[in-house]
Amino acid sequence: MHIKATDAATIADALNTFITKKQLDYQKLVGQAYDGAAVFSGRRTGVQVQMRIRTNSAHAIYFHCACHRLQLASIQAAERNPEIKKVFGMMTNIWKLFYYSPKKAEKILKEIQSALQLPELKIVKPSDTRWLSHECCMKAIKKELLALNITLQQLYKATGDAEAFGLSTLLCSHTIISGIILLSEVLDVLAIINAAMQTKIADFSKIPSFMKFLLEELKSLINEGSEWYTSVQTTITKLKEEYDLSVNTGEDHLT
Repeated sequence: MHIKATDAATIADALNTFITKKQLDYQKLVGQAYDGAAVFSGRRTGVQVQMRIRTNSAHAIYFHCACHRLQLASIQAAERNPEIKKVFGMMTNIWKLFYYSPKKAEKILKEIQSALQLPELKIVKPSDTRWLSHECCMKAIKKELLALNITLQQLYKATGDAEAFGLSTLLCSHTIISGIILLSEVLDVLAIINAAMQTKIADFSKIPSFMKFLLEELKSLINEGSEWYTSVQTTITKLKEEYDLSVNTGEDHLT
């Protein structure tokens, strides 16, 4: 649905037109969920007020979208950890390298994926407005960690690309490898909660139990002997022993 402007009146008109076109019953409009922007949440002229007036649905109470609040909380949590920020920055830079560089980088990646009998995956752009979309990006990088590492090293040897060298060095960092694997697990759990709150039959009374499940899953990840901990050690051993890639353990740590 395209709109010509982003003021509350225009948005409310567009929503009203959509509801009418779909022949939806206004009497069944029992709630409104938007993000927390003033244009939506404003108590006097916001979309939520205008929709109640236009549809004569005084009972259609507005609440801040639970998925958006989860997104905001995730962003704030990530911003507090410099190592996590570094992983996300690296992820964006990897996408930029393949998107803006000549076809040579993509060609090398495909050749290495084929040689290693790995699925041909593309590095997709992480979205700034939908933070949980990072889940798909992180999973792709996790699956292609070895192929990406070799590709970046080959690209540096072939072109002298300093960015490729820097990213290759990061991908050989114990901290970065740990962060990629940890975030892949964390984002997977967050995505489950996010999807559950957006289904047509979503029951918001179950949100507390969802959050309890989320916290328990996240706590289990940091225990020594957990799947994440084991995966980190296995990945590093594989890179070092099977593929002769040097992994910098140094004083790196993921807090």
